[in-house]
Amino acid sequence: MAQRTTTELLSAPTAFEKYSISFFRSPTSTTGSFREDIPKPQNGARGSQAGHCPVNQHGFGTPERRTTKKFPDTHPHELALACENLLGWTGGPYAILLQFAAPGIALGSCTHSRFATAGISRLRRTSAFILSITHGTQSQKDAICGMVRKQHTFVKGPGYDASDAALQKWTAATIYAGMIKANETFCCRELSRQTKETLCAQAGLLATSLDMPAETWPASLDEFEDYFSDQMETKLRETEAGKKVGRIFLYEMSLPWWLGWVLLPFMRLLMASWLPPRWRDAYGLPDPSASWWSRSCHAVVVWLVCTLDWLTPGVVKQAAFGVMRRDMESAAENIRRTGCWGM
Repeated sequence: MAQRTTTELLSAPTAFEKYSISFFRSPTSTTGSFREDIPKPQNGARGSQAGHCPVNQHGFGTPERRTTKKFPDTHPHELALACENLLGWTGGPYAILLQFAAPGIALGSCTHSRFATAGISRLRRTSAFILSITHGTQSQKDAICGMVRKQHTFVKGPGYDASDAALQKWTAATIYAGMIKANETFCCRELSRQTKETLCAQAGLLATSLDMPAETWPASLDEFEDYFSDQMETKLRETEAGKKVGRIFLYEMSLPWWLGWVLLPFMRLLMASWLPPRWRDAYGLPDPSASWWSRSCHAVVVWLVCTLDWLTPGVVKQAAFGVMRRDMESAAENIRRTGCWGM
């Protein structure tokens, strides 16, 4: 595997507007009012448009072997745009359940996670961490990432250690995979190879920000696909801890009644279709192909989500994302002042 520094990890092609589709455009970016604190792609950025390719069982394009070692040099602009589209966050449950398939993460989550008692707080902290990297100032990123690293030092025991670079790498990989899976489901369009390459490179920041060595992140999308497939086929396994925390997440997560009534069935319906059969069965989800009713429910839910997204004014989407960003900023300020999340 090629050896790369953090600077090289941040230097993928930034000609994103040429290759992007509507899923990765924020409500503000189409009008040219994208925030000034995130640098726009520079003119003359290099990169050639790649064609569409079919998707394998794990949600990635089938191999079209080539190596790209160009990574962005200033800010994860494309990843930031992806985070601004609220549909992208629907891939979060997919990422979390794949994380629970890693025995080390499953043990740590089963012992220390608060999904059963403080689900909203747990999700807000994860969101704040991601947005501190994509949208935060350097001080906000330092505060939140420092807090996560501090907490990880206490999440260790026989068979697990939250500071393990291999587990951090898998966590970042699942977040990227969830992003791609959400795009495939709700946009019905395949991202170009170039766009996937850029997003994959920038997703590595989610792990390197927690001190994973940059050289351990795959040097290209081809290497990432090989890594992800190897993990899915040979490294992950069902454990009692993983099954327990997965079912808590899907069935018993602590949420306000009005949110749980909508969100939990929505998650279960999507995950039954998205997860490979091995993990669907492990988490107690039904086979969506077993009856016409299950298939119809999935199709109707996907149609409703796409329709609601299309009907929702851009200003409403922008306001919703603004709430998430202010939550991150508030968390960073609380950490600086009190040493606690405050959420």
